[in-house]
Amino acid sequence: MNTTLRLVRFGFDDSPLHTGYATGSTWNGWDNIKVSAAVRQALVSELASAMGEDEPTVRALAGLPVGPDGLIDLSYGYACQIDEAATGVFLLAAALEAATTTLPTTPTLRPVPS
Repeated sequence: MNTTLRLVRFGFDDSPLHTGYATGSTWNGWDNIKVSAAVRQALVSELASAMGEDEPTVRALAGLPVGPDGLIDLSYGYACQIDEAATGVFLLAAALEAATTTLPTTPTLRPVPS
């Protein structure tokens, strides 16, 4: 199945927000999200701090495989919530950073052909 992913900021209830990729589908009303290995490790650390490392949920999250797309799929089992406002701010900041880092510091003036 070919799925278009959307870059988002998401969290669980009142947890910190993380960057992930929304699949465009939901599970029991929760957003299906894929994450990088680094984000998964941050989630595991947060859950382990709150619940303990031996908690089955923590072990299950830590054991999720990396998919062929290089991402860990949290779909159909984790109560992810996309924060649309934070996603918009995040994407705008990324676009502004990209635009300002690709602009030359001094414009190059070229003569207009006659």
